[in-house]
Amino acid sequence: MPVCVWFSAATFDKVMGLYGCTLTDPSKVPATYAKATKKDGQETIVLDETASMYSPSSINRILTGYGLTLTDPSKLPSNFAKVVKKDGRETIVFDDTSSSYGAKSLHQILSAYSRADTAN
Repeated sequence: MPVCVWFSAATFDKVMGLYGCTLTDPSKVPATYAKATKKDGQETIVLDETASMYSPSSINRILTGYGLTLTDPSKLPSNFAKVVKKDGRETIVFDDTSSSYGAKSLHQILSAYSRADTAN
């Protein structure tokens, strides 16, 4: 049985830092994850310290805030998202139900994304 992973924004930010990723656009992440605030005339990002479960659509928004783009949806766990045809084009639809993920599932999710500045 996989270990369920709940994480706080502050902890996830540290993990992403180990991969060389920085939260660059807090406007893209859920408001419960991080907020940009002004302090002494400078903008600073305040990360939530509460461990939470996030839905696949929220995780996608969080990863987008770190400058990552989904490049290989076939690597995603089957319950994370699905590719559907819409207006003759393939579109990715993310589940909106909060879920917990084991380390293997998180690895699958992260391996499906690439840095936006290096994505084809």
